[in-house]
Amino acid sequence: MWTGRMLFGMIECVPGRFFTAPEFTHIAFFPIYPHRTWIVLPGSVGESSTSSEDFTAHWDSVPIPLSWKSVRLAWTRALLWTVFCLGLISLMLSSLTLLSNFPSWGWIAGSLAACALSWAVNRLLKSSILIDREQIDASEKMMINKFGPDVFSHCDPV
Repeated sequence: MWTGRMLFGMIECVPGRFFTAPEFTHIAFFPIYPHRTWIVLPGSVGESSTSSEDFTAHWDSVPIPLSWKSVRLAWTRALLWTVFCLGLISLMLSSLTLLSNFPSWGWIAGSLAACALSWAVNRLLKSSILIDREQIDASEKMMINKFGPDVFSHCDPV
C-alpha cells in the first residue's frame, strides 16, 4: 500500500495566484487524516518521495488553521470516486449477463446511474469556490512575507 502525505480538497482558489488545500495522510491515495491547511502557489506541488511504500509530495506554501470545509470536500470526493469505481466494476460484471439469455438490465442501469451521478457530483464539487477580497488580501500578505515581493510578479492583478 502506498502511504504518505498529499494535498486533497482544493477549494478556495484565486486562479494563477494561490489555492488552499488541506494536507492529508493517505493510504493508496485515499485521504485518511487531515493535518493542516496550506495556502499553496500553483505549479509548486511536486513529488518528494515516490517509493513503492511511501508517496509524499512537497509544495511552496504557508500554513493556516485547518479548514474543515475543504476536509469535508476531500473526503466526499474520495467517497464519490469509490462509488464511481465500484459502479464501473459492477457495470463490467453485469454486462457479462448480456451473453446469457437473461441479461440483468436493472444492474446495468443501476451501475450506469451510479457512475454518471458520482462523476457529475464530483465535477460540481471540483469547481473552485472563490473567496472574498479580505481573504485574498490576507493570503497574499502571508505569501509575500514568506516568499518575498516577487512571488506574484508573473500573475495578473486580482
